[in-house]
Formats: sequence, structure tokens, C-alpha cells
Amino acid sequence: MEYKDNFDYFLEEKQINTYQLVKEIVNQEEHRVFYFKDLESRFLYVNDAFVSKFNLKNRDEVIGKTDYELFTHCPEHAKLAYRDEQEIIATGKAIDVLEYEGIRDGIERVVRTHKYPLYDHQHRICGTFGISEDISMDLQIIQEERQKEIQMAQQIDKLNEKINEDALSKLKNARYAKRRYRYLYQQFIKDYIPFSIILLDSDNFKQVNDEFGHMIGDLVIKYIGKILLSIKETYKNELNICRIGGDEFLVILPSTTIKDATDVAFMIKEAFHQQPFCENEILTNITFSMGVGEIQLSETLEDFLHRVDTHLYRAKRNGKNDIDFNVSNLI
Repeated sequence: MEYKDNFDYFLEEKQINTYQLVKEIVNQEEHRVFYFKDLESRFLYVNDAFVSKFNLKNRDEVIGKTDYELFTHCPEHAKLAYRDEQEIIATGKAIDVLEYEGIRDGIERVVRTHKYPLYDHQHRICGTFGISEDISMDLQIIQEERQKEIQMAQQIDKLNEKINEDALSKLKNARYAKRRYRYLYQQFIKDYIPFSIILLDSDNFKQVNDEFGHMIGDLVIKYIGKILLSIKETYKNELNICRIGGDEFLVILPSTTIKDATDVAFMIKEAFHQQPFCENEILTNITFSMGVGEIQLSETLEDFLHRVDTHLYRAKRNGKNDIDFNVSNLI
């Protein structure tokens, strides 16, 4: 029993003129190249689109030739085309490939080609035929769009950096700090990943600012940012260093315990001791009172921040230039 979705049945039932069908498809296509080759990959026939594409006078210029003779400027294309066609002849299986045809009219030409086995009346493979469509402009448009997307993403990244950055110190700002420690707190609640923070308050910034003016005060903030960023570069773990107020700073330490956070606090103290502020003939040590803490299971985020803030003010009451933390957490 014949099925109506059988192609042979369709051709017979509808009395389709297969010769005219193939002729119409091959010769009426303006943008698709059709070609037929023998077992040695020599051209047997090409359609008008092929002749036009390669600026030939007529078909006779290509009939009997191979890709090696036609594409002398691009031998690699000829080599790959021959390989593909011989594979089709050997296996009887069609393939779909992208082919590079070199530069033509100032454009790198890439075509998508569907290649098929060509059969004679005894159903023996007698060659191959291919249908090619130039997709160079499509690829160029895609590449241009991708480049635009990359540039847009880079611009967005730069904008995000600016949004999250304190312009004077070049550190992250308070907006970023809040988002970051809230995220780390959620991680802690979910997966028990610890994190710590160091809250810093300059002991003598206001005095310097009042005595020497706001211009020197701005230079001090830049100096503080530079020192803190140098510590970020040398510390083995990730540090998020933020300016959260006039002379208040916050160091966020993901996946860090109180012991390591305290070590970082002492590194900061030593760095400012070793590198005093020196600008416009003003030489002075900028010091900080610091509170250090690690999040605990019993705490909300607000409780944690309040506790570290308490450590900070305890450090100030202890004479400033001091670091305060819960010693019991180190045991």
C-alpha cells in the first residue's frame, strides 16, 4: 500500500514533470548557486547564479575544471571541497558545510553549502551536486551586532563601576557596601559561609581638615584610598574596601574568620604607620580606630553591624589608633 507522504507516490499521483521541476529550481534561483560535478570533482554544470557570481562569460569557462583550477587564489578552499565531495561519493551521505572562498570585491566570502550525492538511472553515484548561498553579509552583520553588544556590556560595566565607586578615594561606596554585606549575610544564613568586617574611623582627619583646609582634606582621603587599595592588592583573599562616610571606611572580608580579619586590621595599622601622609610640606601620620567582627549564628545582620560599631567606639575610648574585637572569638 502506497502512503501519500511518499515522495515517489506524490510525483506519480500528481504526474509531476521532474525534469521541469529540477530545471526551474536550478535555473530560476538568483541568489543560490547550483553546481554538479563528476566523480573526480570536475564541474559538469553550473546555473546562471554561479556564472554571475564568479563573473564568467558563460558556463564553458568552468565546465570540466576543478576547484583547484577555478579558485587558484584560495587553494585551501579547493582542497576542502574536494575532500568533502570524495567523502559524499564514498558514503552516499549529504553534508552541510561553511566554506571560505577568499576575498572578493573587498569582502571575505563565506558560503553555506549543502552537498549531496548525484545518482544515475541505475541508482549508482556518478558525482555530487551542491547548493551554495553567500552568507558573508549575514555574518558581517552578526559580527557587527556582537561587537556592539560587547561594547555595550563594557560601557555598562564601566557605568556600574562608577555607580559603585567613591570618586575621591577610588574605593567602593556605601551603596555597594550595603549590597555586598547583605549578600554575604544571605550566604551565611543559607550555607554557613563566614564573613567578617573591619570598621575604620580616622582619628585625626577632622583635625587635619580643619587646620589645613578642605583641599588638603581631599588629598588625605585620596591617600587613604591608595593605602587601602595597596593592601587589597597584596592580601591573598578578596577584600571589598569601601568609603561609607566622610572619614569612615569599611573592609568586607568574604569567607574570613575573626582571626584572619584581625590580621588584616593590624596590616592596615602598620601600613599607615610606615607610610605617613606627606603633601604640600605637611607630614603627619593618619591613624584609625578599628572595630573587627565575624558574623555569628545568633546574630541578625543589624545586630552584627551594631556589635562591630561598638568595638569601634571602644577602640576610640581606649586612646585611639587601636583595634578592638572580641578576644574570646580567637580561642
